[in-house]
Amino acid sequence: MKRLASLFICLVMVLSIIPFATPVSEAVFEGDDKIVIVIDPGHGGPNVGTSKNGVGEKYKTFELGTLLKEKLEANGNFIVHITRTGDYDLPLAARGIYANSVNADLLVSLHFDGSLNKSDRGISVITSVLPEYEMTTLAAMVADTLAAKTGLGKKGTGIIQRKDNQGYYWNAEKQWDCQDSSLGTLSDYYGIPTWCAKFGFGAILIEHGFFTNDGDASIIFSEGMMNTMAEADAEAIINYYTNHTHTYASDYTQDFPSNCMFQGKKSIRCTTCGHRKNITDLEAAPDNHYWINEKYKAASCGVDGYVSHECRITLNLNEKDVPCEDHTESVPIPAIPHAYVQTDFREVTHTVDGYYQYTCENCKHTYKEMIKADGHAWEKIDEIEPKCTEKGRITYICNDCSETREEELPALGHSYNVAETIDPTCTEEGSTISRCTACGEETSEPIAAKGHSLTLIDTEEPTCTKEGTAYYQCSECAEQTSEPVAAKGHTFNVYDRSEPTCTKEGTAYSKCADCEEEMTEPIAAKGHTFKVYDRSEPTCTKEGTAYSRCVDCEEETTEPIAAKGHTFKVVETIKATCTEEGSTISRCKDCEEETSEAIPPKGHNYRVIKNVAAKCLEEGYTTSRCRDCQDEITETLEALGHKYSAATLAKINCTEDVAVNEKCRRCWKMVEDVLPATGHSLEIEIIKQNTCTEDGEELHSCANCDHTETVITEKTGHSFILKEDKKATCTAKGYTINICTVCSFEETYEHLPIGHSFVTEITAEASLFVRGAKLTSCSNCGDQYREVIPSAWDSPSTKAIIIGFSAVVLAAVLTVVLLYLKRKSEAEAKNEEGVEAVGEMAEAAQAIVDAAGAEESAEEIELEQIEMDFETEAEVEVETEVEAETEPEPEAEAETETEDEVEAEAENETETEVETKEEITE
Repeated sequence: MKRLASLFICLVMVLSIIPFATPVSEAVFEGDDKIVIVIDPGHGGPNVGTSKNGVGEKYKTFELGTLLKEKLEANGNFIVHITRTGDYDLPLAARGIYANSVNADLLVSLHFDGSLNKSDRGISVITSVLPEYEMTTLAAMVADTLAAKTGLGKKGTGIIQRKDNQGYYWNAEKQWDCQDSSLGTLSDYYGIPTWCAKFGFGAILIEHGFFTNDGDASIIFSEGMMNTMAEADAEAIINYYTNHTHTYASDYTQDFPSNCMFQGKKSIRCTTCGHRKNITDLEAAPDNHYWINEKYKAASCGVDGYVSHECRITLNLNEKDVPCEDHTESVPIPAIPHAYVQTDFREVTHTVDGYYQYTCENCKHTYKEMIKADGHAWEKIDEIEPKCTEKGRITYICNDCSETREEELPALGHSYNVAETIDPTCTEEGSTISRCTACGEETSEPIAAKGHSLTLIDTEEPTCTKEGTAYYQCSECAEQTSEPVAAKGHTFNVYDRSEPTCTKEGTAYSKCADCEEEMTEPIAAKGHTFKVYDRSEPTCTKEGTAYSRCVDCEEETTEPIAAKGHTFKVVETIKATCTEEGSTISRCKDCEEETSEAIPPKGHNYRVIKNVAAKCLEEGYTTSRCRDCQDEITETLEALGHKYSAATLAKINCTEDVAVNEKCRRCWKMVEDVLPATGHSLEIEIIKQNTCTEDGEELHSCANCDHTETVITEKTGHSFILKEDKKATCTAKGYTINICTVCSFEETYEHLPIGHSFVTEITAEASLFVRGAKLTSCSNCGDQYREVIPSAWDSPSTKAIIIGFSAVVLAAVLTVVLLYLKRKSEAEAKNEEGVEAVGEMAEAAQAIVDAAGAEESAEEIELEQIEMDFETEAEVEVETEVEAETEPEPEAEAETETEDEVEAEAENETETEVETKEEITE
């Protein structure tokens, strides 16, 4: 009997210490096995997308993308990135490049549809037409799940694959597209699948219904629909990547090759869903260009030619608004020498220059070598002397050809002598009269008035601040005049001073020697007179320091001494060749540091050794040899083509071809040909300038004919920048205001509340009879509430098991007691030991009942303590006063509580805790 009681007590103790744990969902994948998803909220910034009731598509895609990211991350099997975290636009190429940078398995681009046909409606999922990058299975799962959860129908089958119709074709080797139909027939029309395929992974573009359809719009804009759509998208993606066991290929797959702009990658892929792991960079290939658009111009006489091409990869990136340096390559073709022959000659005479004329047989370039004439043999035959005002002349004749010429002699001009002088006075001019010694003509020149010769006759003396006056008289004409005499100004003498210091001004106190007026003037601070008393010497690369002290005030200062820099001297030179670099190695004479500088290759020094001129329909060529390394190159010269008459060329016009039936002016053969129309050469006149919201109008006129046309220029759309931004909180909305930099139009949109992000912490563990507690807090705003964790005793099933087990044990004990009494009665109780045994058994049974009562009392005390933690301070004070006035009930009464009363009390406590939680949440 004692053993049964001990066993029961041990069982109760074991049950009380066993923790009741809650099952936790664990992620299936870890580390490199996790799926990398890039979410791309479509549009952004000035690229609003479609709109409904003033709400742009870009706002809905951003809200949906944020929710989808949270739901995929919560699953635990995914690493999720997002292409934009605010209201700004990204080129499609940049979105694909970003996804490549994070080693994405899939890019999910989020959109809403719009159409001019308002009956268009439903969900559609776009994926690549390229077999190795199409995601039709995932697209079908997304379309079906969205349709089922949202009530939006599917547009057609729900899956869209569209080939490019702009003349581009997929190059599987370069993993890039190009306008070369020989590559095949496939290339994607949509940008997102195109750019993801270039980097070796798939993409889907989800259109979540039509803004322009009233039925779709009513669902899209209904309360909570963005969360529903995010759940549907997440469910389909999770099922696609986790509904199977990943089986990986044994060999690496090249995701995309290295090229001049991007380093390639390889990986091991799941044979079912395409998930990539062990992603490894390939060797960089900066010279792996995708050359296209080759252009060729043959060299001609005196004019260089060239062969050039450009890289499709950099051309494509710049076209799609991802700026980079264009990769181009151009190889020059040196000009060929002229093949001159003499075509004309003129003999020189003594009056006319002669010349030799040469013409190039290839290009018909002409030049002349001039022969100067020897000139006339002139002899003077007549002379007319010049006079004062008349010109003279000399006449010459050529002794060889009798040609004459005249040489003009300038007039001599007059030779004047002074004939009479009239003297000037103080105020009146005089004059001189002169006469020409050759012709007697006279001329007169004025003599300036002498002016007064003034003598000082009286003075009114000036003072320090007041002018005086000087009085004068002319010694020639006795005329009198006066002039002011400037005030003398003060003559200040310093009578006292306070001396300046290095940093503080002094003052000089002065008094005028004439009028006793006083003045003070500042004396500038002397400034420090620093003298170096110590220094740390600089090295080639490290500064030194000079330590100085003022000789007057002992103030100290430090100044850096610039590093000396290396003094390099060349110690070795490796000469460059035509194609290989050389180098010079230099060593610093102070610190022995060495440096190397590359000497660029000299390049070939070609000279033409053979030249075959091109003809109208036949190519020519030049062969050249390098003077240094004897390398030879042969360059083809383009056929010249036929040369037509000016009359025929004048017939060429903008719109009509011109038939030719004449002899070529170069080869003199009869030619039948058609010269194509040149097309219009348009000049543009702006009639109406386009704006952000209105189309413009231009008049296009041909400069060569009377053709005109009016062209509508599309409106530019607003160019928004951020004006004001308020972030949303857990419970309050935020907003963003953008303003157009062109027309100042403002656009406002709201951000939904971000919602609480609760984290729960268990503050007290629950046991068999004792309840636990947990604290839930928002990591964003700090809001928190507490909850009670039920004990195992609070579970009706656990309580029933323990009570039932106790009842069985008690029944067994009573049965043993009754059996014992019966036997005692039959044996007539030989001694009193039997009675004592019965008493011990009864005491054991009572001890079991007492132990159960003690556990219940401990549980009630702990529950009361937890409830008091949730009560407000006011309620705690009221209960304290009541307990002080009321005497505690006896323990016996507490022990006699029925099980029904305990359960009712637990239910009341639970209701109180729920109400407290709701109040805290509100």
